[in-house]
Amino acid sequence: KQWYQRRVRGDKNLVIFGLPETTERLTKNNVDGLFAELNEKPKVNEMKRIGEKNEKGPRPLLVSFERRATLVALLRKSRQLKNSENFSAVYLSPDLTPIQIRERK
Repeated sequence: KQWYQRRVRGDKNLVIFGLPETTERLTKNNVDGLFAELNEKPKVNEMKRIGEKNEKGPRPLLVSFERRATLVALLRKSRQLKNSENFSAVYLSPDLTPIQIRERK
């Protein structure tokens, strides 16, 4: 039941990998810049870093949207980031449960 509840909540969530860790305000500016690069202006409900801080690199950023269509549109355009000057090392992924991650492997 718990994974189902997380799946329903995660239905509108995006995980951003590779975005540098900065202050909250700079992170919001970076995310806005990332979305502008993809020609999108989504309504963001919440943003938070997930995982523990470490020296290996920036933690993933979990972004929640109001609508699932926003998530789908961003994921479709995410390949454009490869050619981006500022965001070529940034990757977008849907928020998956541990079971879904195992199934994809």
